[in-house]
Amino acid sequence: MGLLSYADYHAILWTIEELYRARRRDGAQLAMLERINALIPCDVGSINAVDPIRRRVISYDLPPGIYRSCGVQLALEAHITEHPVVARYLLEPQTTVLRISDVLSQRHFAETALYREFYAKLGLSHELTGVLPGGAAGVLMVALERATGDFSERDRDVLALILPHVGEASAEALLAECRRAEADAPAGSARLTERESDVLSLVAGGATNRRIAERLGISARTVQKHLEHVYEKLNVRTRTAAVVTANRTLSSLRL
Repeated sequence: MGLLSYADYHAILWTIEELYRARRRDGAQLAMLERINALIPCDVGSINAVDPIRRRVISYDLPPGIYRSCGVQLALEAHITEHPVVARYLLEPQTTVLRISDVLSQRHFAETALYREFYAKLGLSHELTGVLPGGAAGVLMVALERATGDFSERDRDVLALILPHVGEASAEALLAECRRAEADAPAGSARLTERESDVLSLVAGGATNRRIAERLGISARTVQKHLEHVYEKLNVRTRTAAVVTANRTLSSLRL
């Protein structure tokens, strides 16, 4: 922590106070991300509840909704256990704050499916990640990303100091969102997204996950994630059952 100045510590204390104030307001997660961004400038930031077993990620992001609007949320879920910092945390579960560059070189990172399907599509190259136990909400991940210019050791030290407070201030909202997702999961949705319909149409044509991945420019793991969502929505367990069910009303399933 030797790189931090008096001004840094003053700003950190103010930010921590603001984090706890923000949690009582509407749009609390967005307000928290704005406070963090003021302290550690980034192009994109998010507070996430991660379920590594189900590969499910509940995200609050800044700018709001950027993950879903750019169509990368499912890619993040499909490859979350391949995230360099998350993978390290899963091997040794303790509060961890690292830059991706602390774990992987930029060249090796750019070769991963996670980079190609998530970071590259957002135009991002660098990330500072904080991971800690999130209790019933799973694993808490704070991710700060930039298009250019990696994060400094000062930035890493600052996030390390505020991360436990971000976790405590975010815990209630994240847990509520996770429970909401659990409650909605059994009933699912009667409608497929356009990409889910694309995947299912290719499945109906006999394509394998690898072939679908090649056609759509995504990884086979992301294809499988789309199929899992399709199965939930159609209340089926197999590819054949999904195709049979969807064929009855395919035109009404697309958004």
